[in-house]
Amino acid sequence: MPLRTAISFVAASAFLLPFAASAQAPAPQDDLHAAIWASVLTDPRAANIPPAQMTVLVDDLATQASAQHMTASDILSRPGEASTLSASAASGATSACGAGLSGYLCNVNKSLGFGGDDMLVPALLFGSSGLLLVVIRRMRINHRATLAALAAAAAPPPWPPPQA
Repeated sequence: MPLRTAISFVAASAFLLPFAASAQAPAPQDDLHAAIWASVLTDPRAANIPPAQMTVLVDDLATQASAQHMTASDILSRPGEASTLSASAASGATSACGAGLSGYLCNVNKSLGFGGDDMLVPALLFGSSGLLLVVIRRMRINHRATLAALAAAAAPPPWPPPQA
């Protein structure tokens, strides 16, 4: 019986542990309030707002943000900086790659997240894909040969039996 009670204790602990961990985590509303508070304080005009009015303002903004299912990371993100970075990276990507096979390999290299003129990654991907195709072809040939041998072994003997 002690083993059964130990197993049930471990199972109950494993079931209740996520609930206990989530109870200790800070509420998302607190994170949202902190993010909104920090975002409002970045504006220099916020220094003139009294603390009581600031609290009411942050509470109202947090209520509206939670109604729109926004999180603290949505508020703290800087989409303008990311879009200018991606636009400059995209313009650099098109100008760096030429035409033809080397241009195609350069674009594959850049689409995989590698920069520069190093063609090792696309070459290795091409080689490993070719090797995979060879392995699959050999597996199919061997499988067909195995099926043919099994069918020949399971075939009924010829009728009438040969005369000796």
